[in-house]
Amino acid sequence: MKVLVLDSEPLSQLVHGGLREAVVRAYLEAAQRRGYGIRVPAAVLAEQYRGGRFDQALDAFLAREEYVGPERKPNGLKIADTDKWLARYVGNLLAMAQRSSGDHVDACVVATCMTNGGGYVLTTDEDDIPVLASNAIGVAIEVLKT
Repeated sequence: MKVLVLDSEPLSQLVHGGLREAVVRAYLEAAQRRGYGIRVPAAVLAEQYRGGRFDQALDAFLAREEYVGPERKPNGLKIADTDKWLARYVGNLLAMAQRSSGDHVDACVVATCMTNGGGYVLTTDEDDIPVLASNAIGVAIEVLKT
């Protein structure tokens, strides 16, 4: 199954009701109509968790949106954990792009797309993610304009 992977800013738009929330939701709906799964790397969640009300908002969003059982759509939002295989892809993407571990989360986003059958990454990052994705087969970048 192909996937749409959310980077940090598109996820934030959904969680906090940002100005581009409707645009991000349109991407999600289009992906689901095409049978794509929705993925958020665990590393992206780490960027979003900041304590207090930020954690509460993110947890409430995930409770509403995350695929947690047969009552939800199988191509709904799922958290992509970092396991050994994803870590290997992340490290290799960083090495091929000659990037430091400072780009770890961006590499997790691209690697999540790769390891889930390819698809799209939705991001606002016009600099780092496209460089990392240039070595990723089957990964296209959709840049959400801010």
